[in-house]
Amino acid sequence: DGIVVVVSPQSPVNALSIDDIAKVFSGAVTDWSQLGFAAGKINVYAPDDKQGTFGTFNSLLLKPRKLTISADAERFDSNADIADKVAADANAIGLTSFAFKRESKPLSIQSVCGLITKPSQFSVKSEEYVLSRRLYLYTTGQLAHPQARAFLDFVKSPAGQAVVTDNEFTDQSVDALAFQDQGGRIAYAL
Repeated sequence: DGIVVVVSPQSPVNALSIDDIAKVFSGAVTDWSQLGFAAGKINVYAPDDKQGTFGTFNSLLLKPRKLTISADAERFDSNADIADKVAADANAIGLTSFAFKRESKPLSIQSVCGLITKPSQFSVKSEEYVLSRRLYLYTTGQLAHPQARAFLDFVKSPAGQAVVTDNEFTDQSVDALAFQDQGGRIAYAL
């Protein structure tokens, strides 16, 4: 899965750097004008501490910078609720799972040298998108319940992987990217 930073479709913001994202979510940056956009208080929406989405974001962006989530951030227990709230608020920024972005606009991530990585199934699958995360199903190895074994077998099957894709999570199949779409990847690698 990919964690996406989202804004309203009406927002002029299309990309932010990881450092700017961390500053916004920590409350160090509170107005869009501080990032070069029209003035307006930034309304931050984030998952609550029980959400794995927030745990991953916290460990990838905030903790390494010795930051914590802003006390002014509105916290939710649903990724879908965050996306819906952000989509309706022109000054909002939020954090959700790629699978739950809904009508909100995902932001691309700008690297230090200015290259931009868009959140996409391919960039998440290849882990080129910096906010990619792997989701796991754990077992003890010996499943006593036949339905548990059947579920795991289904998830790994082509039919199960199709369900994963249909729900906008990233499946485990091999993907190809057309040659004309390789420019950004090559530039990023250089």
